[in-house]
Amino acid sequence: MTTGERISQTREMNSVLQKELAKAIGVDPVVLNRIEKDKRPARGDEIKAIADFFNVTADYLLGRENKPCSLSNTQSTLLKNFDMLNTEGQDLLVKLLDSLKMSHSNQKRTSKYLQSNIGNRNILNVGNNNIYNM
Repeated sequence: MTTGERISQTREMNSVLQKELAKAIGVDPVVLNRIEKDKRPARGDEIKAIADFFNVTADYLLGRENKPCSLSNTQSTLLKNFDMLNTEGQDLLVKLLDSLKMSHSNQKRTSKYLQSNIGNRNILNVGNNNIYNM
């Protein structure tokens, strides 16, 4: 399978129109169409943007590996959000996730834990600024 075919297949599997993907990666829809039809090779920055958009690896799009990604979209979103938290927020999230592994009856304790332990502390880091209060 060619790079263009992989891009087209990935786009279609995610129900994304060519014009939507083209806009998201900053190319003209005609250019994306030519890439998908293998009439024009994709540049490195375009491959990277498409890979990032679909949460797949560039190697998958280039045909170097058969598995698109080891993480689901949900897992990738969770990791991106985790990275935005400061250390205190990350520690609290890990504790929350550990608590969620407990049985349903124990999950009520998780809610009480969060209410009593988070308060109004800043846990979201953007740059060096804590901006989100819980």
